[in-house]
Amino acid sequence: MQNKVSIIIKVIGYIGVFLMILPIGILGYSVIVPEKSAVQAEEFNSEKENDILLKPIFTEKTATKFKDPFLNINNEELNELPLQFEVPVDSVVTTGATIRIPSIGVSTTIYESQDAEKALEYGVWRDPTMSTPDRYGKPIVMAAHRWGSESLSWEWRYQNLFNKFDQLQPGSTVEITWNNKIYTFKIRSIDQNFVVEEYADLILYTCVYYGSPERYIVYADRI
Repeated sequence: MQNKVSIIIKVIGYIGVFLMILPIGILGYSVIVPEKSAVQAEEFNSEKENDILLKPIFTEKTATKFKDPFLNINNEELNELPLQFEVPVDSVVTTGATIRIPSIGVSTTIYESQDAEKALEYGVWRDPTMSTPDRYGKPIVMAAHRWGSESLSWEWRYQNLFNKFDQLQPGSTVEITWNNKIYTFKIRSIDQNFVVEEYADLILYTCVYYGSPERYIVYADRI
């Protein structure tokens, strides 16, 4: 009988210790792993992303680097070709062009518009003031959200946005299909910066995180 009483007392003691430790453990976990809903509330704010993406990506200093990227090579193939379509002013269209980044699962449509904010609602936007894969003289420049609006699924984000740019590695390839021809680029570097600081045939960019104008800027060379 005495043994049973002592066992019961020990069990009650263990339960008491467990109940005392449990709140401390929960508090510690909440500090280390923030509540997901609180994080998502910011991640799904596409207007906040636009505040970062719509800021100029070039400065006067960096723009001068694009004046002569091919070292005055006299070759008709290097001359800029006229666009075969008119970039819309107030609407968003696609010419059927696509972009693929196999290493992070991106496979999506490229959208054309002079209104970047509208185009970014659809996915990947090409800057119409810069180049296209069949033209030379300037880099091709494209941007996309990392998260977008709250209604988007994670599966859609991974395929159509630049959500996984933090996982990109130099050496990865980017494929652009333009006018039914595939152009391949190899990523040279991925920078966390506010503006473009070097020349590349293809420049892609997106947000790093909220609350800062810093962006992921990807530099890729034609191969």
